[in-house]
This record gives sequence, C-alpha cells and structure tokens, in this order.
Amino acid sequence: MERVATVEVSPNLALNKYWGTRDNMPKNTALHNNVAVHLDGLRTTTTVRLSDEGKDSFVINGKPVSDKDFERHAKFIDYLRGELGFGSRVNLVSQNNYPTSAGLASSAAGYAAETLATVKALDLELPETRLSYLARSGSGSACRSVPYGGGFIEWIVKEGYARQLAPPEHWPDFRVVVGVASEGEKEISSQEAMKRTRQSPLFEKWLSNGEDDYQQIRRGVLNKDIHAVGEAAERNARRMHRLIRSTGVTYWNAQSWPMADAVEALRDTGTEAWWTSDAGPHIKVFCLQPDVPVVEKTLRESGALRTIVSKPGEGPMYADTHLPPVKTLSA
Repeated sequence: MERVATVEVSPNLALNKYWGTRDNMPKNTALHNNVAVHLDGLRTTTTVRLSDEGKDSFVINGKPVSDKDFERHAKFIDYLRGELGFGSRVNLVSQNNYPTSAGLASSAAGYAAETLATVKALDLELPETRLSYLARSGSGSACRSVPYGGGFIEWIVKEGYARQLAPPEHWPDFRVVVGVASEGEKEISSQEAMKRTRQSPLFEKWLSNGEDDYQQIRRGVLNKDIHAVGEAAERNARRMHRLIRSTGVTYWNAQSWPMADAVEALRDTGTEAWWTSDAGPHIKVFCLQPDVPVVEKTLRESGALRTIVSKPGEGPMYADTHLPPVKTLSA
C-alpha cells in the first residue's frame, strides 16, 4: 500500500513581525509573541510519498529545488525522522498558486504542509500543538500555518507553538490587499538577513518595542478595531525594514516605496488603510471590505503589477487527490 498524503495550507501574514530568534532556545524561537492571519485563496498544495528505496527529493512548482534549498529541506526531514522515528525516504511535490520566495510567506506554508503531509503519510495522529512545534523547526512562521481552525493565529513564544486567536468568521470584513511589486524571487533569504540584523545598532530598539505592538494588535483583533491593528502593524513593519536596511539589505524595489507612500496619503483623506511588508518587495494593506476598491486603485496607480485581495482564511485541509510524482536526479 502506497504511503502518500496531500494537504493544502494557507500562507500566513504576520501583523507584527517574527524577525530574529532567541539564543539558547529551541530552533526558530521568535523574539516576540506575534499575531498573524491565514490568507484566504492563497494555497500551497503538497504531496509527500514515503518510500523504502531511493533518495529524498523535493520539487516545488514543477522544478527540483536548488542545492541550497535541498540541504535545508533534507535537514528538516532528518529532524522529523528523529522526532517521529521513521527511516523512509521522502519524495515531496509542492505547488503554490502565488509568488514563491518573494515575501508572501511561501516558506511558512511550505514547511507547515511538509510537516502535516509527512505525519499523515506515516498514519500518525499528533495534537495540533505538537505539529505546530515540529513545523517551526523548518521555518519559524510555519508554526502559524498549522492550526486547523485558521483565521487569526498567535504564536506564544514561551509555549513554543501557535494557536488560534479567533476564527475566520470572527471578523468577516477584515481584508488584506497585496500590491505585488515583483514576480521574481528575492536574492537574500529571510534567515540570512535575520542573522545580519543581530549586529545592527538598531537591534536593541527592535527588541524593546515588540511586546507593545503585539498587545495592541491582539486587542485590536479581538475588538475588531482596524485602526488599532493597522496603526501597530504599520509601525512594526516600518521598524523592521529600517532595521534590515541598516545592514545594507533592502527588500523593497522601485514599486514598493510609491505604494507605501500612496497608502499613507490615502489614509490622510479618511480611508482606514495601513500597510505592512515582509522580507520582500510587496506592500500589503489592511482595510475593511468596503474600502477594497479604492485601496486596489491606489496600489495599481502607484506601481503595483497586480493586486491580490484576501480575507481571514481556513486552516489546513487534507485532500484525496495527489500531485503526480516528478522524477529528479537525486531520486
């Protein structure tokens, strides 16, 4: 009997950023508690096949991963072997319906899906908290894509895993409008940039402000207060990118700056819209559903290649139909 499993997982967008990790703690332990939202309509579909022969293989969007990414995936699978007690080879095929490695949390969804599909293929039943803990070792933010309820998720550092803060239906008018600034992959990974920022003179200031941002955003989500959430999220993202740029790394491009400025100008006219941005060039805007048309128009007129509109999404879902295997040289 073939041991295979397929899962669909949403990327998650951090409202206050996971940027940097703690020393002398389990791998990828965040510096701050943080809140994120599962993005409806954006999906990573991953099929894992287990075999007693051959070698591990990892195919994403129809192509074998690079040597550097292969090493990262292989280390993660070895970690899962040690934690779960299996020796089978893993053949992974994954497909994203949104830009990959470009600041849209594809690694979060990817490692969450890799964890869930592997555990399912092994026919193991593990609690959600354990699955979230495991996924974090692949990518810190992956722990936030695991909770099955979806919606708004919080990662509590001292607990080591993420859990649901509020379901998707809690705030049905909440929207995320993404101004896509590039269709390509970023040159410097988030992990590499995080290492560099530890040496920045701005790092201590980044450390000191994180908990206040988290608390304001958490209260804002529970109270469905777009002003509180947006204000803290934009402030947090601005600090993060200032920190990153202090090391000589810039994720933004010629489209990013005008979009962020245009969102701030739009807010001056009375529209409740705030921007955030992760380790990539895209500008994501938080607003309420009635303001989506004007936000999309603003982003397109200020440089967005296209826009993506999302709302709080569902959690992971297993599928009975599997992605076909892809032959690779490593396999």
